Amino acid sequence: MQTTSVGATETQTRPVILGRDFAALEWTGITKTHQTSHPGRGVHYEIILTPGESAAWEVFVWDGAATGQRIACFPWEGTVEALDAMLAKARNIANQDWQRRAQTLPPSYQDRVYEWVLSCFGEEIARDIVERNHRFLEEALELVQSLGCSQSEAHQLVDYVYHRPAGEPFQEAGGTQVTLAALLHAAGITMAEAGEIELTRVWLKADAIRAKQAAKPKHSPLPEGSGALDPSRLPEPEALVGYHGGQTMPAMFHYAIEGQSLAEIAKGHGFEVRFQDMLGSGPDDAANEALEAAYEADADKALADWHPTFDGEGWIYAGKWHDEDGPTSCFLRKKEIAA
Repeated sequence: MQTTSVGATETQTRPVILGRDFAALEWTGITKTHQTSHPGRGVHYEIILTPGESAAWEVFVWDGAATGQRIACFPWEGTVEALDAMLAKARNIANQDWQRRAQTLPPSYQDRVYEWVLSCFGEEIARDIVERNHRFLEEALELVQSLGCSQSEAHQLVDYVYHRPAGEPFQEAGGTQVTLAALLHAAGITMAEAGEIELTRVWLKADAIRAKQAAKPKHSPLPEGSGALDPSRLPEPEALVGYHGGQTMPAMFHYAIEGQSLAEIAKGHGFEVRFQDMLGSGPDDAANEALEAAYEADADKALADWHPTFDGEGWIYAGKWHDEDGPTSCFLRKKEIAA
């Protein structure tokens, strides 16, 4: 059997850090990190290879936390055939070190949350990725909604994210924590304090939360049963939906796609529709120039200061928004009145 050595001459002059995806590992210019992590404790270990004196390589197992402590060192002949054995030994060393530490560390916040989920729902739901995805997304949306993010902005971001390739969960989890911490700092909320208060609250409401979960269809993204989609609870087609910058429009226009006729959507719901543009609606040229100058100076303020009207029996105001040609407003009338 032919033996393949790891690393060309140029890579022997610097440390080599193994990547997590060993199946795709290339044996030249390796600069990735392998981590043996322990969820909830903020501890990970790095396996680092350096050229050795008595063997092809020396394997160092390091505490990847802030202490940067070296846990162990042992030789490795640098062959592909011996790679799995070397990694198994390094991971075993890291796990033994972790078991030693775990006996003295208090439970982490992540561990305590898992204890609550396990107590409230049982192990099957606690380990159900689909269920946990839905509940995390629900809470994330409720947070940004409470801080002023509109429904339209949320839908735009959903479309943006799902038109891109899926990320790597470990990295995305880190990004979630970083951006959450940054958001809460901007909002004046202490992340740790809010988490502890909420964990105490859900322990006190465990019975009610458990009953709500039992009434929900399995793997439904909605937090309640089919009643959450009761048509009687949906907004009326002409109900105004608010957007960023003071824009509003009828609920029936919310899911219109590019190129779709708003007039046809209104017709399908039993309405006539009339649109009115702000620019050019003044009584004379001077007024129109003033409107255009105000819009160019501050579009949102100009939209907020505009109060369009439309004469005629049965017409109702149905919103105003920024269109391609400037601000436009909408008026609706039920068809039976239009005869």
